[in-house]
Amino acid sequence: MTKLQNNVFQPAFIFSNGMVLQRDKKIPIWGIGKAGMTVQATLLQDDRVLETQSTQVKEEGTFYLELSGRCGSFICYSLVLECQGEKISYQDVLIGEVYLAAGQSNMEFPILFSQNRKELLEQANNSNLRFCRVYRNVSTEVPRMKEPQFEATVVWGRGDSASALDSISAVAYSFIFHLYQMTGEKWPIAFVDISQGGARLETFLSRSQIDALPLLHKIISEENREEDHWGTHGADNYNEIMGMYHERVCPIEHIKVKGILWYQGEGNLGTQEKSDAYVPAFEELCRGFSRYFGDNEEELPVIYAMLAPYDYSEWNAELGLPLFWEAQHQIALNNPDTMREIPIYDLTLEYVPPEIANDYPPETFHPIHPICKFPVGKRMAEAAMELVYHVGMKYMPPFPVSYEVASDRVKVTFSAISQLKSLDGEKLQGFCICGEDRRFVPAEAELCGEKEIAVYSAEVKHPVAVTYAFQNLNHGSNLCDNEGRMAVPFRSDRAASEYFLPEK
Repeated sequence: MTKLQNNVFQPAFIFSNGMVLQRDKKIPIWGIGKAGMTVQATLLQDDRVLETQSTQVKEEGTFYLELSGRCGSFICYSLVLECQGEKISYQDVLIGEVYLAAGQSNMEFPILFSQNRKELLEQANNSNLRFCRVYRNVSTEVPRMKEPQFEATVVWGRGDSASALDSISAVAYSFIFHLYQMTGEKWPIAFVDISQGGARLETFLSRSQIDALPLLHKIISEENREEDHWGTHGADNYNEIMGMYHERVCPIEHIKVKGILWYQGEGNLGTQEKSDAYVPAFEELCRGFSRYFGDNEEELPVIYAMLAPYDYSEWNAELGLPLFWEAQHQIALNNPDTMREIPIYDLTLEYVPPEIANDYPPETFHPIHPICKFPVGKRMAEAAMELVYHVGMKYMPPFPVSYEVASDRVKVTFSAISQLKSLDGEKLQGFCICGEDRRFVPAEAELCGEKEIAVYSAEVKHPVAVTYAFQNLNHGSNLCDNEGRMAVPFRSDRAASEYFLPEK
């Protein structure tokens, strides 16, 4: 807990000029102060007082109060907090939609290095699009990451400042940019970004959450990360167990948001066991986010991007990515009312923006990071329109619901919103098939109905199983529906198999 210096109280560091508060939910005000002192919060429009509430600082030195929820609008408010004659005033406060953006470097990846940066900056002139970055407050003291933190470095920015855009999340900004247009420009929209490059999922979890996940706990321990060593790897270790929870979540634990954007996974993929552990861990993570940032125990909507293709064989994970995709899809199946998955393996896998390629050292650009981040945010916004705002048809990528072996082929029936097709108009690619020897080989595939595909190979006379896009690198996989939503990678069973892997 941060100790007070000369001042008598300190509001949470998330409060700032230019911030956006979640519409239609009570406005939480919290912080620390001297026990027994009275803290007063006043919301104003121009100089007109709209509401005032007060509370006393508790014995342990914390305070919390709420202001009434308000409709989203483009009205600029002022928020004034007072305690013992000390006054803090926040100006240019808006009330609209707020989304939490979290994950690792794929969410953190900035606009500066993104494809279409020039076009975006030319359109960037909207003060109603805002963003907040919660930075790590690195300390040299090891115990720092072992305890919940109050203090954080928090920076708010506005979409009419081109200079502020380069450093923010390309995916999250693309999301609010497109969502603002799709919702008819009804309210300001903002995101609060707590992502951290390289971070595993478990570092965003609390101790009680980890204790409730025996398989994850087992994996952590087997990686020489036993409990006795938690919090002993230094304050600058972004994968310290509970580190991001203590340093990113706890400082903003009372803010209210509309939903969650998540883009993460590289740090958790590898073996089948790791993928199996990810499903309950991610679901527990989202339950925690709902408790912290939701309202009245609601389950917040969650939209998450599936990972882009990458050669994970260098991590000794020949099938690490498809196994992880499988886990990500299972999460969506388990939570059809609150979560949406976004396949992105069809996007152009370019890694270096040509216009700035010579301005930065080569190690700046890693092939795990395709630079086409704006389409990811747009797809998330399309999913939000259905999941959050209930506009249009269900945002559901095609996935298989049944398999039927007929003679020398396997007929796959999909759950799809609209008719299936190939993305590029060429023949379907990305399918493999196997016989009783369990060796998968490339296969032909053709449509045999609006939502059925027949898969076959001259090398396999009696097929028993089929896969689609079940490889780390699957650039040619092209099955989608009429709306362009890519089919989810899959395998028809989990029996031990030898999978076809293209030559590098």
